[in-house]
Amino acid sequence: MIAPDALHTRYVGLVGLQDAKWCLRVYEEMAVHGPFYLVAEVQGSELPTESRKYLANNVRAEWMRSVVYVGSDLTQRVVGKAMSVAMLLTGHAASFDTVFVDTMTQAQAWVDTHRLEHAPRRVG
Repeated sequence: MIAPDALHTRYVGLVGLQDAKWCLRVYEEMAVHGPFYLVAEVQGSELPTESRKYLANNVRAEWMRSVVYVGSDLTQRVVGKAMSVAMLLTGHAASFDTVFVDTMTQAQAWVDTHRLEHAPRRVG
């Protein structure tokens, strides 16, 4: 997933509030160069309520092209969708796709397809 418009992250164990704040700074820095694809490996991780609320309240929808969760279980899928809804309720319209896949290969294929489908069209 080596591309200037993609950030590959791997979360392990409990993602506490300080971790969430660090992630937000990374996302913000990445967004300076334009919207990006966040590919998050989440198998075996947990995002507590405090961290989830912090991210939902502070992540800007315009930073992301899409969020692709890799290896999520049912609870993580519910949390991922709930964060998108929470962004809507706090005035941060989630204008990006939230996608769940099982493998990094599937994530790469999804991002590649999305990138092609949403590439600027050349006229002339």
